[in-house]
Amino acid sequence: MNGEGRIKKTPNPPGRCIFCGEGQLTKEHIYAAWMKPYLTESKRTVHHVTTSVHPALQHLADHRNEVGKMHLKGDHRSRALRAVCRSCNNGWMSVLQSSAKSVLLPFIQGTYHSPTREEQKAAAAWVTMFAMVFEQADLFTRAIDQKQRDFFMRHLKPPSNWLIWVAPFVGSKHSASTRHRGILFSGETPVETIPPGFMNMQCTVGVAGNMFFMSLSSTHADVINFGLPAVRQLCMDRGFLRAWPTVGFQQNASGAVDDFLFVNIIDEVTETIYRSFNSIWR
Repeated sequence: MNGEGRIKKTPNPPGRCIFCGEGQLTKEHIYAAWMKPYLTESKRTVHHVTTSVHPALQHLADHRNEVGKMHLKGDHRSRALRAVCRSCNNGWMSVLQSSAKSVLLPFIQGTYHSPTREEQKAAAAWVTMFAMVFEQADLFTRAIDQKQRDFFMRHLKPPSNWLIWVAPFVGSKHSASTRHRGILFSGETPVETIPPGFMNMQCTVGVAGNMFFMSLSSTHADVINFGLPAVRQLCMDRGFLRAWPTVGFQQNASGAVDDFLFVNIIDEVTETIYRSFNSIWR
């Protein structure tokens, strides 16, 4: 394996906004406040699971699977992280939320259609912001570097090394659940020596009402060149709606995500990436 994915990431100083670097942090809701009336209230434990995988063995044998700090009982609709400043939260992030609402709300309520390019871009921007904020709940598995956050803040769209999909959610056990996996693609580095925030691929999945969403990104050349196209085909075969990169006309979602698939989709994505360029490593 080449070492192009070994990009050193400098964690943001404590108390600094993950986007602009300023202080005066405010709490950013995991699920936007405008979504609250449309999400099912539940006092059960919300399953926030974080996973890090080290591909030295090139399969899922060497990994840790832990509950994250959002794995709590209570009203999941009010969960928040202190990761962004007041200026970003009340400024461009608020504008993005407003733009995404009209696109996401039908999906959240279970009404699906083939989205236009502009609708895809709006949905993708919201999912990107969700992933960038949510991964701050587990510093060890952070994989999105400052360069990508800077690009997103300037352009309000995902970087080119991202894939984003949405699909109907038809399960009953994972409302507002979230799962995040950070992976370091390096066949040599022992797991115990990996510093926090040194991962070079992330996959984040979540459920908002009747909407499943997934983001996948990487800074590793082999993942970008071989893994992402393989996952794109996987999601097409699954019948998911593609949000990023945007595409012209696409059929309405023909597939759906149930409770079983939600729990296992990140494993499926990871294994697909491993298989896609396994021959390069050997």
